[in-house]
Amino acid sequence: MTTNNLALPESIAEVVEDYVEGNTRKNEEKDFDFGSLRLESIPDIKEEWIEHLTFAQNVKAILEASICMPDKDMQLPIFTAYASVPSALANILPILFLQGKEGTGKSQAALLLCGIFKSEILSATTTYAALRNKINKLRWQAPELQDGELNYCCFFDNVNSQTFMNDNLYSFFLSGYNRKTDAIEISKGDGSNMVFKVFGPKVCTSIHPVYVQPRMAELTRRLIVLKFKRFEELSEGEQDSFDINSRIDMESMDLMYLHHKFNQLWSYTNCQLFGELKKELTARKKGFKIPKVIKATRWTLCPDLIASGLVSGVWNDIQSAVDGFAEYWEWYDLNVGNAIGSLQKACLTYMNTEEQRLLTLRKQLGDDLPIEIRCEVLKNHLDALGRTGALEVYATPQNVTLVMGAMGWTRDIGVDGDWVWIRVK
Repeated sequence: MTTNNLALPESIAEVVEDYVEGNTRKNEEKDFDFGSLRLESIPDIKEEWIEHLTFAQNVKAILEASICMPDKDMQLPIFTAYASVPSALANILPILFLQGKEGTGKSQAALLLCGIFKSEILSATTTYAALRNKINKLRWQAPELQDGELNYCCFFDNVNSQTFMNDNLYSFFLSGYNRKTDAIEISKGDGSNMVFKVFGPKVCTSIHPVYVQPRMAELTRRLIVLKFKRFEELSEGEQDSFDINSRIDMESMDLMYLHHKFNQLWSYTNCQLFGELKKELTARKKGFKIPKVIKATRWTLCPDLIASGLVSGVWNDIQSAVDGFAEYWEWYDLNVGNAIGSLQKACLTYMNTEEQRLLTLRKQLGDDLPIEIRCEVLKNHLDALGRTGALEVYATPQNVTLVMGAMGWTRDIGVDGDWVWIRVK
């Protein structure tokens, strides 16, 4: 009697059958690199690159074919200069803040920058430890030693006011714009500290104008704000200049070629040229004129961006670049500065009117009427303005307290037992 004539139990037979079938299927399919196959099936941005044009001209053309940016004659040069920045050579770099409603193209613009710097967009809720590890990996050839600096950029999507409520993240943004102030000591968890160097270009996208909040004043001075609009909100002329049927979708493109061209841009010769331009831009005696609208704090943000833009072909000479930034700051005062002051102006106008009314009433009555303005009344007034869209910043108790304190008012209990605003200076 031999075992060849024995029938296998049904359960064992099924296992053997599945095993044979699985191995047969594996042999038939062979091994594939699905990532490579995916990349082969999507368009390559290389097809959009025109070799005889400058780096800046190509970036500008690609972005214009992707989105319709408002005020593009002023905003696009600033964006393109930022896209050219060699962080390893720079000393002071502002934070690029791309702000607009959903569907305005700010994420497309951010993806273009991600392709140039070969980086991915981080969530605004990224933990500080994960952020530290990510930055160290991007910035240094030897992350453990923080040695061998590389050009990089850090991207954050959908930031909001809560993003900057985290003290560590706020310090990361606040200190990271200047190479001289970029060292932050953080705890390692074993009682010792380690140094985290946070300098480098940072790009944020947001639907919220968080820069208008009073507590953000220090950070706002370090921002370059570009604003985006939905297609239907653009002027007729802006809409006509954009071919929506042949637009480039950054999300469906292989953008690796952009990083290759960025590395080519920063050859040894161009790095030397960058240094020479920086010396000329930061010299005590300047061979160019800085318009008054570019105040000292604003000029601090300009030299590295101007030098980058000159090397990449955004501008032809220093004066043209300076004039371009002067145009930007004029636009900023009108479109961003006014938004920042909307809550303050609303509070100032209302408080002056109420204070004058109480002073007049005191004079008429011949009485020492206290100059108190109920907090609830001011709140109702600001809420009404907010509902009409007159305020670009939320009139939260914290924001109102900061604004009122700067104006010389403090909150206290009034003579009738209600919370009131009292002038202290």
